[in-house]
Amino acid sequence: MRLDRNQTSIGVGALLGIGGFVTIAATWSAVAARLEVPLQMPYLVSGSFAGLGLIAVGVTVVNVQVSRRLNARRRQQLDELLDAARAELAERAARETKPLRRRKTNVVSKASGQITAHG
Repeated sequence: MRLDRNQTSIGVGALLGIGGFVTIAATWSAVAARLEVPLQMPYLVSGSFAGLGLIAVGVTVVNVQVSRRLNARRRQQLDELLDAARAELAERAARETKPLRRRKTNVVSKASGQITAHG
């Protein structure tokens, strides 16, 4: 069974987000083990920024892939609508194609003043 690339990317984005939360939890654990604030700061800064970065990247990947999927579905629906409209126009054109009759017109000659019929 072949997985859809879009689904795989959404899964990767979700894993990145979960990894960010795990990183923040590990950072909290490391910070909680230290009693002195100066020793807590390196863990707090590096771990929280890395965790927030992973969450942001994960959310962005999921957002982009969901948007691509929705746009593809919308494009497919628009193509189906255009095909239906083309078929309807072709059907109407086939029904309405009748040979046109030319109307007879009267032309007055300036030189002789005679009326002649054309058409």
